[in-house]
Amino acid sequence: MNPVAKYTIISILVLGLGGGLAYLLIANGREAEKVERDVILRAVEVLVAEPSSVDITVPSQGEVKPITRTQLTAEVGGKVIEVSENLKAGMTVSKGEVLLVIDPTNYKALLAQARANEADAKLALVNEQARADQAKRDWERLGEGRPASDLVLRKPQLESASAMVESAVAAVDKAEADLRRSEIRAPYDGVVEMRSVDIGAFVPPGTPVATIYESGAFEIRLPVSIREARFVKDPATSQVDAVIRSSLGEAAGVWQAKVVRSEATIDPRTRSIYLVAEITSDAMTSDEGVRLMPNFFVQADVEGKTFDNVIRVPRRSVYGVSRVLTVDKQDELRFRDVKILWETADEIFVTGGLESGDRICLTSFSDVVEGTKVEVAEAIKSSGESEVSESVYGEDL
Repeated sequence: MNPVAKYTIISILVLGLGGGLAYLLIANGREAEKVERDVILRAVEVLVAEPSSVDITVPSQGEVKPITRTQLTAEVGGKVIEVSENLKAGMTVSKGEVLLVIDPTNYKALLAQARANEADAKLALVNEQARADQAKRDWERLGEGRPASDLVLRKPQLESASAMVESAVAAVDKAEADLRRSEIRAPYDGVVEMRSVDIGAFVPPGTPVATIYESGAFEIRLPVSIREARFVKDPATSQVDAVIRSSLGEAAGVWQAKVVRSEATIDPRTRSIYLVAEITSDAMTSDEGVRLMPNFFVQADVEGKTFDNVIRVPRRSVYGVSRVLTVDKQDELRFRDVKILWETADEIFVTGGLESGDRICLTSFSDVVEGTKVEVAEAIKSSGESEVSESVYGEDL
């Protein structure tokens, strides 16, 4: 037998044997057992949406500044001969207290000269009045009934003498004022911020000598954006409170303030509107014993308007800009596009897109597929109560 025929016969036998074995295996084989696998659900917490009234609080910050700050200047010139012990930075002064004295010698001399001139002018007026009276009597006797001219009755001379008296009196008033101005007094109860001159110095008129500020009240300019400004009540028509805070180490404290006005203009650099809060002397010291001082940097929470029918949503339930993850009635995850009224670091305030009774998912996900079934483990009511729901099953997240 030739080799080709031999290999052909062997191949046919091998194929036949393999086919027979395969048939036997199929004919006598057993079906594979199907094993049912329980599907494990992702347990989630939900918040039951319930509209309520919300008081908006607008955050801001600013520096504490005195309401009144005055730079005291010398109104008259001269040598400084006396400086008060209280005219030092940080010292308190009382209204009317003499802080600095300029040598009054020249001003006393000028006052004496002015008073002498006043006496001379008054004497000249009396003499001129007597001459005018005599001229009138003479004309009545010799004038034969004709009208007398003003010059005959010495009216111009009388007016000149009267004007000289007025000028002399004014000169005395000025000299007295200059003498008073040689003493620089505190215009109000306040605190000395700085002193510019010392004893022995010569100060020309207009020289700054000290700066003081009124200790009775401080104010804080609080910038808010144009959008935030519409949430603040108008201080011109209603009382607006503000809570002032500082967290500078041992200087931490909380103070109560009143927003007294809005500057009603937009800052061209920051595009902000400034509110002005005022802290009076009775609220100057915090409960922690910290007293406010000028240039203190503080944060502020300004009382805003009240809005009704608002749903509060935790920040962790928000995906993207304005999508809230919810759980529908079939316990499936759904996104809701919402209208945001206000937002903070922890939550957003929603006025559209959610309804009372909607379940807001509180559990965070790195990746969410809409329609995924979940197990609602706990439902928290906005009132703070919670209720445990029945367990359900669905696809594993």
